[in-house]
Amino acid sequence: MSAKESSSTVLVGGGMEVLSFYSRLKRPERVCGIFCPYGVRLPEGLQRLGEMDDVAEYVNKNINIKKVYCGISGISLNEVRSVQNGCKARAVKFCVVLPMVSDLNADFVVAKAGKSVVLTPKGEPLSYMYNRMIKRFFDLFFVILFMLTFFPFVYIFKAILAKCKKRGSSFCTQACVGPSNRPFNRVAFRGDKRSMARVFNVLKGEMSLVGPTYYDLEEGMGLDDLPRRLARRHLKPGMASYAHVKKVDSDPEARLEADIWYAEHWSLWTDISILFRSFFV
Repeated sequence: MSAKESSSTVLVGGGMEVLSFYSRLKRPERVCGIFCPYGVRLPEGLQRLGEMDDVAEYVNKNINIKKVYCGISGISLNEVRSVQNGCKARAVKFCVVLPMVSDLNADFVVAKAGKSVVLTPKGEPLSYMYNRMIKRFFDLFFVILFMLTFFPFVYIFKAILAKCKKRGSSFCTQACVGPSNRPFNRVAFRGDKRSMARVFNVLKGEMSLVGPTYYDLEEGMGLDDLPRRLARRHLKPGMASYAHVKKVDSDPEARLEADIWYAEHWSLWTDISILFRSFFV
């Protein structure tokens, strides 16, 4: 079987978006050619097959064609519809290549705004309810397991230590900033910066085992002028954080970059990895 006979894709249009699309294909040899107006300068290896009106007849004669990618710049709506209808009648998948979208370096999903169809950047992993439920189950499972096993011993040790130093209560609280700029009181063992008492905040849903770094109330209110901070507002602060395991939590800008990376790359395995690494920092 020749390369042409095994090809399964056809391009339509003469705009830059479809030519740029062709240059980025991993297997350009699977493209039979392109239907475009005369005079369009084509890259080496891309064969002109005819005009837009010839697409339906071509895919009808060549049953190996599975997809048609159509660029829309410089083509009338009637021509696009004609190509679409020709593909539909012959069970060939019709795809539209949009100008500039491939150059924006982002993953897009189709959404509706009223009666219009729009493309919007794909949401961060934890913007989806399913992932947030998985993360919450993960938090509750390990926190409850910890509280039923090791926490009583940790509490007794800290209580004895506080009594010996005459510090009063074993616990103290600190005002911090949570999701959507909501303040909450972080619970900690007195004098212990890496306190396991924050599991109470996790149980209440104010924090997570792993998440962005938390901010003191005064610090958080002083940083609201950074628009990128919105990338982490819907996330709960974590007992452990990516910024902490990278040892950049003392640098505000580096810490922010780490928080944004976490928001954009979250997965359950990421949480497990950060939580494990945090014990060695």
